[in-house]
Amino acid sequence: MKNRPTIFKSLMLLFLVMSVALAPALSAQPLAKRNAAAGRIPCTATQESPQASATINLGIACDNNFAVYLGSCCSANALVGNNSCDLNECIRHGQAYTISGITGDSFLYVVAWSDSGVAQGLLASLGPGPMTAIPPSKILGGDSRWQVFSTGIAFPGSPPAGSGNTIHPTKKFQKILNQQIGFACDNNLWQTPVNGATNVSGNNVAGAGALAPPVSVVDPNARWMWFQSSKPACAGVQSPFAPGCDHGEYLIFRLPLSYVP
Repeated sequence: MKNRPTIFKSLMLLFLVMSVALAPALSAQPLAKRNAAAGRIPCTATQESPQASATINLGIACDNNFAVYLGSCCSANALVGNNSCDLNECIRHGQAYTISGITGDSFLYVVAWSDSGVAQGLLASLGPGPMTAIPPSKILGGDSRWQVFSTGIAFPGSPPAGSGNTIHPTKKFQKILNQQIGFACDNNLWQTPVNGATNVSGNNVAGAGALAPPVSVVDPNARWMWFQSSKPACAGVQSPFAPGCDHGEYLIFRLPLSYVP
């Protein structure tokens, strides 16, 4: 029979081994409970998978204004670029960005709003590889993995509709933006955008709002996206892309970048 000191040492060793084994599970429980209590959509295992490429290319256009951020599941951390357009020629030109520092839990955020005149929409495509006129796209506008949140808040300092909004995202705005992103996460307010026509077919809006030819830096098969507010003033067969209307803007679009191989 073992003496008591030996038994005591054995029990202590067993307790230590079990503590080390259970530590990850125990530490994860409070976070999971906080997320569940807040109604937050947790990042899935797929979204947290290792990113195959640390760099992606983004082609994007917006009628009228956008700002692109790189962030995490519920936070925009770094401004990538921004653009403002009043004329169709400017919108059709689009913008192309190479984004580095991608990790398995990275998210792309796009802040977007219109001038509430004629038409509105967001067009984008993402993919790996070197910068080209049209990125080798893996995720297009219209993909079901895009999400959108309508803040119902005018971008700080925005001029009246139709006067030519100019976007100037600042560090102060980034704090406001993250408050809205956190609010959307905490209250499960992310929705699937409404999809319109493809890039190659224009934005499928007749008359002065039509965009043709296609945006050269965006994949031809990418679809225009926007949020449907269902406001009576915004009603129409081409809504939410036309008539020109404020659909609870500014809008925040997001996409988990782990889906881009």
